[in-house]
Amino acid sequence: MTTDLAPLLDHDSALGQSTEPSEINAALKALWKENETATRASLMNLVIYSEEADALKANTQLVYGLTLEHACRVLLIEAQFDSSDKHTESWVTAHCSLGPDGRKAVCCEQLAFRMHGFSPARLSNLLFANLDSDLPLVLWWQAPLSGSFDQGLYSRIDRLVIDSQNWRNARADFERLLEIRNDPTQRFVVHDLNWTRTFHLRLAIAAGFEDPQALRNLESLSKIAVTHAHGHETTAQLLGAWLLERLHPVEPEISFQASQNNQPISQVLFHHTGEPMRFEFTAPFYSWTSCSESAPRLFPADSNDLSSLLIDQLGRGGNNAAYCRHIRRLLSLST
Repeated sequence: MTTDLAPLLDHDSALGQSTEPSEINAALKALWKENETATRASLMNLVIYSEEADALKANTQLVYGLTLEHACRVLLIEAQFDSSDKHTESWVTAHCSLGPDGRKAVCCEQLAFRMHGFSPARLSNLLFANLDSDLPLVLWWQAPLSGSFDQGLYSRIDRLVIDSQNWRNARADFERLLEIRNDPTQRFVVHDLNWTRTFHLRLAIAAGFEDPQALRNLESLSKIAVTHAHGHETTAQLLGAWLLERLHPVEPEISFQASQNNQPISQVLFHHTGEPMRFEFTAPFYSWTSCSESAPRLFPADSNDLSSLLIDQLGRGGNNAAYCRHIRRLLSLST
């Protein structure tokens, strides 16, 4: 078992006890028998699927902090398509931390699978054979929404976590997501970590325009300029789509510019007849400056840490009903 310190993973043995996929249940029983003083905790199934090499090691470290906040059974799946020898390696371990009494450990199970060769049917069989039954299924899909994400999978999940910032062809994947959402067999809620990256900025913008003068300035709003970090074009476009949805029926011009700042969104300028109103990132805050205020107002800035984003998103939950509407607006921006 892991200790209360996140493991440093440099080889497969750090993933836990190697076992055959058919012997997973026996390996789990043996694991808990060896640690009878530990309490097993699970409120959901969290599956993380990736097609990147060494994803199992990276994701094991990524979910460690998550299991401290959200009790779950974790299933990590790494798909390797280029193997002609179809077989699956698997490991069993647990992430543990001290409980409220400071003595008894509370542990979350982790099952890790490396699939050599791939088919959607193999993925579904592997996944559904190893879930903690009767608990919600949260799937973090760290890959394009290609043919691997088929109906047999998406029709049975409760929550889908994505990060559109990593999509190489974001337009195609957004269109695929909208297509899936129209399938009557699906029932999942979408959580885009790229959308979560601007949660506090959106709150700050809404709060900034509670000022009556700032609100009046919107009557002459002509342009919005969004500055973003390299690689965060879709982060900026999602924010721009949200702004246009909130400003409807006003339709200002909106532009996007990359900068060397590492913050996903480092500046938002609202151009009107007077001095532009602005949000600027000044770690660890967003600074809001408008002409009616003598000093900038400060708001908490967003985190770009993946583990923190996932913890925050799972803690808030919700049905994200407006998200697909923002995607449609984003697609109109990128035509």
